Amino acid sequence: MDRWPGETPKRKVLKTLHLLGFSIVREKNHISLIRENPDGTKTPLTIPNHIKIKSATLRVICNQAGISRKEFLNFTGKVKFLLNHLSCRGRDRAINPPLCKRGDRIFPSFSKGGLGRI
Repeated sequence: MDRWPGETPKRKVLKTLHLLGFSIVREKNHISLIRENPDGTKTPLTIPNHIKIKSATLRVICNQAGISRKEFLNFTGKVKFLLNHLSCRGRDRAINPPLCKRGDRIFPSFSKGGLGRI
């Protein structure tokens, strides 16, 4: 059985939640996210705005969102692959600008209400 990661960077958690359908609503001391479900309901989620998210906190976040450990770790693996294999140089930046690490916005579609620089 896979274990929860010890401490996970906020950026990786946010990107994983984005892949799972969540979008950022507000960011202050906590980051508020929401996901619209296929049946028309909405799933709200609030995570702490810390540099790294501890494993126990991550477990509670996933339980509240109805995300299984296996599903979260599967998407985290995809995020890790994307972050490691796409850089901010050359044509990769033009293909996928949200993954740049030079202070660019990681979710450009949320530029009005959220994230800013991470």
